[in-house]
Amino acid sequence: MDDSASHDNWLFSRSMSRRQLILNGLAAGLSLPAIGLLLEACGSSTPAPSGGGTVGGTLELYSSTDTAQQVADAFGKSTGVKVKNYNDDAGVVLARIEAEASHPKADVYLLSDAEGMAGLGQQGRLQAYLSAQRSGMSDLALKVSDPAGLFTAIGLSGAGPFIYNNKALSTSTAPVDWPDLLKPQFKDQIAMTDPAFSGPSYGAIFGILQRMGDGPGWQFLTSLFHNGLKVYKTNTPTLAAVESGGRQIALAQDSAAFYDAVAKGAPLGVNYPTSGVVLQGDVIGIEAKSSNVATAKAFVDYVLSQKGQTAEIGDAATGKGVSGDAWIIPIRPGVTQDPQRVSSGINWTIVDLNKAAQQEASIKQRFKTLASS
Repeated sequence: MDDSASHDNWLFSRSMSRRQLILNGLAAGLSLPAIGLLLEACGSSTPAPSGGGTVGGTLELYSSTDTAQQVADAFGKSTGVKVKNYNDDAGVVLARIEAEASHPKADVYLLSDAEGMAGLGQQGRLQAYLSAQRSGMSDLALKVSDPAGLFTAIGLSGAGPFIYNNKALSTSTAPVDWPDLLKPQFKDQIAMTDPAFSGPSYGAIFGILQRMGDGPGWQFLTSLFHNGLKVYKTNTPTLAAVESGGRQIALAQDSAAFYDAVAKGAPLGVNYPTSGVVLQGDVIGIEAKSSNVATAKAFVDYVLSQKGQTAEIGDAATGKGVSGDAWIIPIRPGVTQDPQRVSSGINWTIVDLNKAAQQEASIKQRFKTLASS
């Protein structure tokens, strides 16, 4: 290698720290404006994730959030990495992950089901990664993230607040806490999404059991069915039943079932139950047998970053509401979102995710039995 090439590598290496680049620039006699241009150029590249490795190739993403594709597209545009995104309801995605247990195809899982992700961790399906971006996350987001780094929250929402038809009910006549749902005036007026397909619905059910205790919790759910609770497969028919007036109240994820619908003109209101509503985390984790670990880590870093979080909420930041999950609460305090997204003054229930994962199969089966009885 000739001397000029060695000099260029010494001066312009993108892997060096900003401080070292400044010092090298000064030593080479560059002006401060020239050094500023170098810093800007280096800052435009994709930093290697913690642990090193080469970022590139194709990233296999399995996801269950509405916004996963726009985030994947933004990451691909920023890095040149091709992202193949398989997206479906959380229950369907988890079933595929289980079917591929012996030969995993995905590199990264981005799920609207923190309980399901905790279950993958318990099965040894995830590898720990404590991204440096965690330092900029809110305390609330860290509460629904695995402390060892098996999974990290990428967005927050409420699982199971009372979403009501505001032509039939007002803030004062709508239920304000869980026992209100058992009142005679709400008989045959409550809808809910099937927890077999919806991670947030399972989170809401587990939250009831955690808050009330196992015995009283199941008695409450039994009474709820006696009062005419109807279970729909997905959020779409659940919300449609309330928007049309066929049902007055939906227990559903607020971001997907309320804020986006209101932005589009739906006649809906929401009350957050006073005794608590589950803080639901959309979470991200890396497959333990990923063949592209460096790129997987870079994707996690990106989604947790300021830029990635802005892509995650999409046009909801301007009130347009590109999709339901665009209305999640960002995990970084500095990311601005439309003010109609309520994120304060809510009594959050933080569920024991590991316990929820351990009991998921039995709780879902018992709930299914109640629904069919």
